Amino acid sequence: MFYEVILGKEVGRLNNVLTYFFPDSLVPGTVVEVPISKHLAPAVVLKKVAQPNFECKEIARILYSKSLPAHLIKTAKWVSEYYQAPLSACLGLILPTGVLKKRRTRPNKTEHMTSDKIFHEIPLNPAQK
Repeated sequence: MFYEVILGKEVGRLNNVLTYFFPDSLVPGTVVEVPISKHLAPAVVLKKVAQPNFECKEIARILYSKSLPAHLIKTAKWVSEYYQAPLSACLGLILPTGVLKKRRTRPNKTEHMTSDKIFHEIPLNPAQK
């Protein structure tokens, strides 16, 4: 099945409404992750469309099991038209918190150490001996 999706943020000079393929059925408002060039970007499914006459990439994954309410998408479209703002920027306002953030994970330095190793590596001062 083919879907029109809108990216959750502006990417270059793209129209930001793109067509993607997904084997399962999706409802409008589903928050998904789609491949753009070599990166993955969050997007919102707008509607189901007929198969286009060009090749489409597949939606990478569904980010949230609950879809965005229809009234929020309608409000984002109204804000986009009224303020002449890109729809992707307006949808970014209603996306769940943290979708657009890239967080780096920091490895825990003591994860591989047991408490015995930690205390043996710390030198004692003369008062502690």
